[in-house]
Amino acid sequence: MTLWPIAGALVLAVETRGMKQAIVARTDIGMGQGKLAAQVAHASLSAYENADTQLRDQWKRNGQKKVVLKGESERQLQELATIADREGIPNSIVRDAGHTQLEPGTVTALAVGPAADDRVDSVTGSLSLF
Repeated sequence: MTLWPIAGALVLAVETRGMKQAIVARTDIGMGQGKLAAQVAHASLSAYENADTQLRDQWKRNGQKKVVLKGESERQLQELATIADREGIPNSIVRDAGHTQLEPGTVTALAVGPAADDRVDSVTGSLSLF
């Protein structure tokens, strides 16, 4: 039997725990499918860039799991971002540049994570899949 140092055991426990990112996209602004896909991608990448190196590396090693959820309003996305900030979970709100379908500055999406599944669920767990 191999005995692990305590720090090694903690790292092992963290790395085997599920991780994900949840992207919440607004349903109340009539984005087309292409616009929706672009906004979800922007949110995902921005939140990833806001995560520390350890979280980014763990998430990449574990398949970069993502879910896209329905958001009902800008206010809801702002409230979820506030909760994620308070909990220390990387997140990012996306505002559209206004080149195509939406007015400049329109909040379109929020990404929460990457982080442990249960931490992301503590912010977005009540929302429906898109």
